[in-house]
Amino acid sequence: DRTEDQACLECHGEKDSEAYLENDDALSTFVDAEVLSRSVHAEVDCTECHTELKGQSDKHKATTFTNRRAVTLRYSEQCKDCHFQNFTRSLDGVHAGLQAKGKTEAAVCVDCHGAHDIGKAAEPRSRISRTCAKCHEKISEVYAMSVHGSALLEKENPDVPSCTDCHRAHDIADPRQNAWRLETPQMCGRCHTDEKMMKKYGL
Repeated sequence: DRTEDQACLECHGEKDSEAYLENDDALSTFVDAEVLSRSVHAEVDCTECHTELKGQSDKHKATTFTNRRAVTLRYSEQCKDCHFQNFTRSLDGVHAGLQAKGKTEAAVCVDCHGAHDIGKAAEPRSRISRTCAKCHEKISEVYAMSVHGSALLEKENPDVPSCTDCHRAHDIADPRQNAWRLETPQMCGRCHTDEKMMKKYGL
């Protein structure tokens, strides 16, 4: 309930709130109440995600984590409780495949959507491609110089594709696989066979 959340913010609302991980790194546990209030999760109770703390008093038991990445991986698992369909789709994506091979740096829900600062993924649409750019910097620079990327990133043109229009959002395809490459004619054709859109741009 909101009273519980207020109790959480009594400690976690302090800018110097931190915890120590098993590798001795300090982890900020500060949650900006103003940022949280603008999040799409503003009405979600803290313990809906931090389920291990349900029913504990204000001075809850410490949760132990090896390192920062372990924190991210643990709490991304909680997303499936409310977002089961998209979480399940993500298990078929390239990122989950890399995680299964032990590449823990591969993106999980929190890496793309944030944690306490979650906004609507496509508002503005350029946010999608800017999010992908955080990990895929080099290819994003190429995309930004393309006719599609420049139109989206500089003008918020709604007609051009963002990364997920071609690569999908949760069950993200691996562009190195032949199956994805074979789909590219149909993929491009979704827009480039649209007579009205092609006429609009003189194509």
